[in-house]
Amino acid sequence: MVLRVFPWESIREQTSHVDLACSKLTVSADDRRENRLGQEPSKNVRNSWVNFRICDAYVPEPLQILMELHGEDLLHGKVIDVSDSGNQDEQFAVVEVERLAQPVVVPMKHVRGIPSE
Repeated sequence: MVLRVFPWESIREQTSHVDLACSKLTVSADDRRENRLGQEPSKNVRNSWVNFRICDAYVPEPLQILMELHGEDLLHGKVIDVSDSGNQDEQFAVVEVERLAQPVVVPMKHVRGIPSE
């Protein structure tokens, strides 16, 4: 099976992420002298702190990055609806969260801060 990791190449499934990252970091002397895009060779950025958007990451997947960094974060929102549990054992809250385009559906057992009646 062949996986397409980057738009410009295909790799075999057994190639590790570490090998892939190392291959991207290794630049030959010819490539440094004559950049394929005709740009100045980039300066050495190793050990530099940089910024980039999560959505621009290739490895690991952006979803994995978000889960590792923020998977346990508490969100704050307003309950706009509650499901009728019907045949299910569990009710769900539909919560509107600022800066999210779509409401979030969460099992009621995981909702905190519910005011007591």
